[in-house]
Amino acid sequence: MGKIEVKGQAALEYLFVVGLILLVLIPLFSLSYNRVNVSVTLSDASTAANLIAKTADEVYFLGPGNRNTIDVYFPSSIDSVNISGREIIFYLNIFDEGAEIFQISKANLTGSLSNFKGTHIVVIEYLDSGMLNITEK
Repeated sequence: MGKIEVKGQAALEYLFVVGLILLVLIPLFSLSYNRVNVSVTLSDASTAANLIAKTADEVYFLGPGNRNTIDVYFPSSIDSVNISGREIIFYLNIFDEGAEIFQISKANLTGSLSNFKGTHIVVIEYLDSGMLNITEK
């Protein structure tokens, strides 16, 4: 009977050690996942703002009457998009805190974009008034 108790004790100690390791690793994996998710969201928003500003500059240099259509991916954490003056600003909600991603264009911009997650078909048109109008198709 003594040997059975020793085997049972070894198994119980093994389960205790595995439990402690899991108790430490699970929060670390959760924290890592959240940080990676935030990094991807910020990167996607930055890429979207950069693509819109770059395309706006291209249309601006081509002159009045020109337009271009692009596909832009918006991440899920975008609260709103503000397009005015020479700025494109994405307001993000990450961990209940606000963050802003912005790009500056060489042209005067106007327009509006919705904030739903996914691919947006964005039309950038140079108006006769000298403004670039940024809208969705």
